[in-house]
Amino acid sequence: MTSHTLLRLLAGAPGLPGPYLQENLGAYRCLDRLKAERNEIILAVGGFMKRDFFKSRPSQLKDHAVALWQVDDCTVVLDCEMHLQPEGTAPKIRGGPTPGHCRYHCVNTSLGTYWLALRFYCDVLSVFSDIVLIFVADFEGMSRVISFLCFWMSCAKAKHFPKRSQIILIADEATTREGFDEFELLTTMLSHLRTTEPGTPYSAAGVRQIIRQCFSCVLVRRCSELGPYAWQREMIQTRHDSQLKHVPPARKGALLKTAIALHAARPCVEFDPILCSSTQRVSRNFERNLVEFIEASRDTDVNAISIIASALVMHAFTPEMPMRTASEI
Repeated sequence: MTSHTLLRLLAGAPGLPGPYLQENLGAYRCLDRLKAERNEIILAVGGFMKRDFFKSRPSQLKDHAVALWQVDDCTVVLDCEMHLQPEGTAPKIRGGPTPGHCRYHCVNTSLGTYWLALRFYCDVLSVFSDIVLIFVADFEGMSRVISFLCFWMSCAKAKHFPKRSQIILIADEATTREGFDEFELLTTMLSHLRTTEPGTPYSAAGVRQIIRQCFSCVLVRRCSELGPYAWQREMIQTRHDSQLKHVPPARKGALLKTAIALHAARPCVEFDPILCSSTQRVSRNFERNLVEFIEASRDTDVNAISIIASALVMHAFTPEMPMRTASEI
């Protein structure tokens, strides 16, 4: 089984900014080994309960990190424990030459370790995942899970809802008695929005719409409820909504590298898979040329929008990526 630590959080050393994300480039071999015709990426967020759930999880993975490990020829897990790093305890970055298999990204944020990690899961890793598993007991109860989901919605809303994720909350009957209360999620998010955006009159119906745009969420209390048919059903729906549904695994690795670097440098900028896959830079005269074309074809029978969209599509993808019709742009 192939497994690697993908990301670790490092504190800045004296005279250096920080924190930093240490990216291990060797981890992407897991994606390279996946079958191109059918592959699945599972995002798993938790701690001890998560480790117990995945019996095949490699034991040598580092604590307080994001790991990438291969389940079989078609499935990999993004194993997330970076949020468990206690505040102020991250190891310091070391000076000197950078190892060839590592990249270091200075993170431009004022968030603490916990929220920094959760934001990274929401904004970056969830975009590449077919399904998300959140282990309730590892969050010390449902109330903190609901806080996490509200934070997730805030992140998604700020970036215009890049993807609707399929989330499964896994609860242990022995330690988690309370159920998932969607009304509590709604009221908590409504209170948060009214506090952060007092000038916007949010209603319960408006918050429900935000929830639907962000994710679908179900709670299961026993691992046996997660049979193969349930997995496939959830993943098929997610893949249908994803811009990356036909992207080969190796190409996903390249896009994930780009997304990590972009998020570290500019966390408020939305990751656009199509733009990041472009093989040609957008010309500085793009807007002027576009206007000239529309004006020149105004009196003809040519559907200018379709032609422009088709032309953009031809340059938006590398050869191994899918083409899209004008109606999808």
